[in-house]
Amino acid sequence: MIIKPYHFDRNLEVISLLNRVFKPWMGDENYFIWKYKKIDDFSFPLAWIIEKDDKIIAFNGYRPRKIITYGKEFWSVQSFDTVTDPDYQGQGLFKLLQSSLYEKMRLSNIVWVYGWTSEIGYRAFTKKADWEIWGRQRYLMKVIKIKKLQFLPYLILSKFSRLSFPSISSKIKVKEKRIFPQSFNNICKNFETIALRDISYLNWRISNPDMLYKLFIAYINEEPKGYIIISEKDNCLNIHDLLSESPSVLFSLLSTIEHIAIKNKNDLILFRVNENHPYSKTFYRAGYFWSNTSFKMLGRKLFHNLPISTNNLHWTYFDRNE
Repeated sequence: MIIKPYHFDRNLEVISLLNRVFKPWMGDENYFIWKYKKIDDFSFPLAWIIEKDDKIIAFNGYRPRKIITYGKEFWSVQSFDTVTDPDYQGQGLFKLLQSSLYEKMRLSNIVWVYGWTSEIGYRAFTKKADWEIWGRQRYLMKVIKIKKLQFLPYLILSKFSRLSFPSISSKIKVKEKRIFPQSFNNICKNFETIALRDISYLNWRISNPDMLYKLFIAYINEEPKGYIIISEKDNCLNIHDLLSESPSVLFSLLSTIEHIAIKNKNDLILFRVNENHPYSKTFYRAGYFWSNTSFKMLGRKLFHNLPISTNNLHWTYFDRNE
């Protein structure tokens, strides 16, 4: 058996393996190519394989992200797809591949590896690869239309919460855009985030061929002050990402997508987000409530002397002057 970098020259073989294990894997070759698009200033291989008799029997793919902590930037990687051929499961290949990659990442000054996982993946990563829980996510939910009786209390509370919903400033203009303009780099640099945003990352994200994303940007005097990315599926409007310079900008963005949800007869608006996200209070005022479903964020620190912990990996905050 050989552990080596994957050069994206056998994509159909890898996708076939993913489909065998996940029955089916949610994607196709175009999605796979998009997902692992190369980043110019990141030299570490984006995927690794274990090969036996010229057959790929294990695969692990990553997406590099820069993180910031205590004012310093570091490279991290988000684990995307980790899979072992069913005929070779139970032979320690997962642990062999992970331990080999962590040492290679350390030598490349990658400080942290993390990802979201299922319950099966949670047991594997925590028991075999020494990952820890670094956070939890839940859905912030707003009920637009009643189809199930259990949503009735949320709808009633939502109506009352709108009494404190502030008026939308006429200075804030929300416009739909196809891509992020270059000027948006300025707003991204004004916020501390767990993973740094830049134009190349944001435009890569909304170019996902399997998703019909819509992008809305909020402006004040033609200067971008925030954005929100949404999609619609199965009578739900999903918020995938947002950044806002202030609560008033966020209210304008939320008001815009609520009008879309009502117009298109969606039942719910959903936003999967960290439980301690600083936007939470603003969402409460806009009539959103936490769902009971939760997701675990796992990670492993590769340099134990670096100042990275669950306490200082932080998410976007508002301008503290507002």
